[in-house]
Amino acid sequence: MPVTQLWLPVLFALFVWWFSTGAIFWLARRGEAARSMTVTGATVLLALALACAKGIRDDTAIWAAFVSFACGVMAWAWIEIAFLFGAVTGPRKQPCPPDAGPWGRFAYAVAAILWHELAILGLGTLMVLLSWGHPNQVGAWTFVLLMGMRLSAKLNLFLGVPYPPRELLPADLAHLGSFFRTAPLNPLLPVVITAATVLLALVGWRASEPGLDPFHAAAYALFGTMLALGIVEHWLLVLPVQETALWKWFLEGGGRGKASPAATGMVDIDAQTAYVTSKTGHRSGGARTLAGGMPAPIQGG
Repeated sequence: MPVTQLWLPVLFALFVWWFSTGAIFWLARRGEAARSMTVTGATVLLALALACAKGIRDDTAIWAAFVSFACGVMAWAWIEIAFLFGAVTGPRKQPCPPDAGPWGRFAYAVAAILWHELAILGLGTLMVLLSWGHPNQVGAWTFVLLMGMRLSAKLNLFLGVPYPPRELLPADLAHLGSFFRTAPLNPLLPVVITAATVLLALVGWRASEPGLDPFHAAAYALFGTMLALGIVEHWLLVLPVQETALWKWFLEGGGRGKASPAATGMVDIDAQTAYVTSKTGHRSGGARTLAGGMPAPIQGG
């Protein structure tokens, strides 16, 4: 694949990320009646993605890189939907106690998302095993990348960032906002951003290396695009940026008027602040408008 054609996988990755994130937002607007149907549909798509990833694991045609990548994103979409729709979260449903120390707060936070974390680990392991030792591992590495960037985002939200996205939490998961910490900066965030940026440079260099076959060039370009989006997601934790416009059509139903927080299934920040304050004794802060998603990372959980 010539360097001039690397924009094809880049645009494909951007579209898949944008569309899948918007689709999850749109589905979240459908209300309680659609939740079980959405989770069921996502589970069917997950099974198809796993079967497809296994079926093309020995294929190194350029189209196979795109399909395997889509399988990885589809598998991650199931993780997002299962969490945001409350199907797979954790045994703890209460906010963090106001008197919890650092380790106690960490233990409560883990309990609040334990089943979710185990689901990520289990599905990630399955994705890797399906393609282990085979030439086409694009889907598995895509999932692992999303898993790593999401884990980093969770740790940074726990340690403290200027703009924790509490408003992204659905009403049923509002208690998770009590585990987010609003702070100027924590030591982990610049380390993660720097390391990810260095890795992105290496991936970009590898993708544009002369003589690289089209399959691997496309794979590196797809991987690098998702890595870049993950880096942007981390920057949004420290920048007061509105990115709502990226999914305006999904959020407003194609121009039919702005949806209320109740319609979207997302938490109104003022109501959520009152909720968390009443439960924990601490007022939450650093709110932004509804934004982000998959790799919002890209962003729940």
